[in-house]
Amino acid sequence: MSLSAIPTQLVLQTGNGQNFLTWNIVAGATGYSVKRSLDGVTFSIVGTPATNYYLDASVVVGTNYYYSVASVSISGTSGYAPSQPNSITPCAPGQINLGYLRYQARLRADMLKSNFVTNDEWNLMLNNSTM
Repeated sequence: MSLSAIPTQLVLQTGNGQNFLTWNIVAGATGYSVKRSLDGVTFSIVGTPATNYYLDASVVVGTNYYYSVASVSISGTSGYAPSQPNSITPCAPGQINLGYLRYQARLRADMLKSNFVTNDEWNLMLNNSTM
């Protein structure tokens, strides 16, 4: 038997001092393996959910985290898929970070097939707004 597919559409969200991950269901997967990193290089497994989502409640507000997810089947573990956005910093309850706000705005615009602001243009506008 072959390994199940690598999960797709891995999306990070933050709120209430926690990070929430979701991804598309993989046919044939019996579970998933979630890895987390502080530097984007060295990853450790933090969860093995049977569902296509994971709530990481063991994070520190203000610390940047990277995630990747693999599907698990009776044949073994697939390759790991990186998340989008690439990393996320959990916020205190009632707050939202600018990186996540930018990502959500881009998702909404992409659903509408609009010509949206590029990442470079976003960064320029954010930098100009803080001056």
